[in-house]
Amino acid sequence: MAETIPEVPIPPAGTSLDFADLSAVMPGDEVYFAEGADTVSAINTMFATRTSLATALAASFTSLGELAEAPAKVDSSVEKLRTRNYCIPGRRESSIELVVAGISDKTKAYFESSAFAAKDISIILLNRDRTDAVIFIGMRFKADWKAESDKVPQVTLTANFTGNSDKIRIYKITA
Repeated sequence: MAETIPEVPIPPAGTSLDFADLSAVMPGDEVYFAEGADTVSAINTMFATRTSLATALAASFTSLGELAEAPAKVDSSVEKLRTRNYCIPGRRESSIELVVAGISDKTKAYFESSAFAAKDISIILLNRDRTDAVIFIGMRFKADWKAESDKVPQVTLTANFTGNSDKIRIYKITA
C-alpha cells in the first residue's frame, strides 16, 4: 500500500495560524433552548441572517442564561474490538457537558422534572453579537445542579450520542 499525504496541512502553512483562521471558541454569551428538534434545512434557514435568527428565537426558544466560566466539555471515544491480530474500530460514543450559570428556581424545578428529562431538547449557544452559533439539535439532556454560598447557582446539562451526528452544527452568521 502506498502512502498518501493527509488533507490536513501538517505542519500548518502560511497564514493558517492567523487569528482570523483559528477555530472559534465555543460561544456562550447567550443560551436558548426549546423542546423538540427541527430539520437541518429549517435550521439552515433560521441561521441564514441575524434577523431570521432573532425571529426564530422569539417565536420558539426560551432564554436560559449564559454559560459559566468553564462552559463546555466534549469527550469522544471509539469502542474497539480487539483480537489477537487485529484491532477493529467500532462505534464512536460522545458526551457533551454544558455548564450554565445563574439559573432561577423555576428553571431549576423544570430541569429536575420529568418534563425536561423525557424530551428531546435543542440548545443554541450564541456569542454577544450573534455572529457565531452552535446548536445541539434534539438531544436528551440530563441536568445536575449545584449552588455554593459565594457563587452563582449552576446547572450542568449532559447528553450522550453515538456515531457521527448532524445533532451538532456550527454557524457563522454574516448578514
